[in-house]
Amino acid sequence: MRNIEYMSIGEKLAAGREMIRGARFTQQIAEIKLSCTGIEETEGKVWRKSWYYAAREEVTAVKNFIAPAKLEGGLLLTNIGVEAETVCQAIGTGTEFGQDSAGSVRFALRRIAFTKKIQRRLGVIDK
Repeated sequence: MRNIEYMSIGEKLAAGREMIRGARFTQQIAEIKLSCTGIEETEGKVWRKSWYYAAREEVTAVKNFIAPAKLEGGLLLTNIGVEAETVCQAIGTGTEFGQDSAGSVRFALRRIAFTKKIQRRLGVIDK
């Protein structure tokens, strides 16, 4: 990856979204695995750590790529197309790993709300 200082707004957004996509995939699988009955304690610890590190990666992507790009470009907080893509990806991942669609949508909306909260704190405007 190029030095962030020399990346265009589009490159920053793309890099940040790619990081977030991977982090959310890991978080969703971890949540599905942790919701299983009969999970062993050691396996549970592994999935909780995986979820935690993915959440940290999500925060890093927002702080280092998404928010700075939106501030630099004067972009708004909400991008309906990206949010719809996030929900569709969550449904696809959930279906693949045995989660119902409603649970996948709830997961996606929670993660979207979380990243919006971070962006607001960093000064990205809503409207």
